[in-house]
Amino acid sequence: MKLHDAVIIGGGPAGITAALYLARSGCSVALFEQLTPGGQVLQTESLENYPGYPQGIKGYELADLFTAHLEGLNIDRPAG
Repeated sequence: MKLHDAVIIGGGPAGITAALYLARSGCSVALFEQLTPGGQVLQTESLENYPGYPQGIKGYELADLFTAHLEGLNIDRPAG
């Protein structure tokens, strides 16, 4: 059994942010998400009030950007 410093349940914006900061600080992290990184935002057609995107962004595009942030970090993502 592998031990982690932190286990995050939910791979939406908050879960991914927590995983990023924990992994960057040297903690071992497991991130569980039933779907794929992005969580509920994947089911959102368009976000018109997300900071940094004044013209809005599609949910799947934002989820792809979230996933790109996880690349290269030591974050275990077991199948949910």
